[in-house]
Amino acid sequence: MKIKQILSTILVVLWMITIFNFSQQQGTRSSKTSQKISRIIIGICDMKKDISQEEKENLVIVLEPIVRKLAHYFIYMIGGMLIINCLYVFGVRRYVSIYSSIIGIIYSITDETHQLFVNGRSGSIHDVLIDTIGILTGIVMFFLIQKMMNMLINSRQRRKID
Repeated sequence: MKIKQILSTILVVLWMITIFNFSQQQGTRSSKTSQKISRIIIGICDMKKDISQEEKENLVIVLEPIVRKLAHYFIYMIGGMLIINCLYVFGVRRYVSIYSSIIGIIYSITDETHQLFVNGRSGSIHDVLIDTIGILTGIVMFFLIQKMMNMLINSRQRRKID
C-alpha cells in the first residue's frame, strides 16, 4: 500500500473512533460538553457584558440543542471529505460519490443504533438526516477543493509556459 492510502485509511478510522467515543458518552456528560460550548459562544457574543447570568443560562438552554445538531453536521461533513478522499486515493472514480454517501450513511445509522445502548442517550432518525446532509456537504466540498486545486495547478503551469 502507498503512504497516501495508509494515511487516508487511518484518518477515516480515527474519524470513526472519534464519533464512537462521543457516542459512548453518557447523556449527562454529552450535555455538559454541549453546554460548555454554548457558554463559550455566549461569552464571545457578550463582549459588552450586558447579559445577566440568568439570561445566559436561559440562552444555554436554547443554544445547547443547536450546538449538538451543528456538531453532528460538521463532524459528518469532515467524514464525507475523509471517506471520499480515501476511496479516491484507492483509485475509485466511478460512483465514488454514491459509495462515499452509502458508507457515511451506514456509519451514521450504526452510530445512532449504538446510542440506543448508552445510558441517557437515544438514537434519532433526525440525527441520521443531519449526518447525511453533513456527509453530502463533505463530498461536495471535496470536489470543490479538488477543482480549485486543479485550477491553481493549471494556472501555475500556464505561467511557466508563458
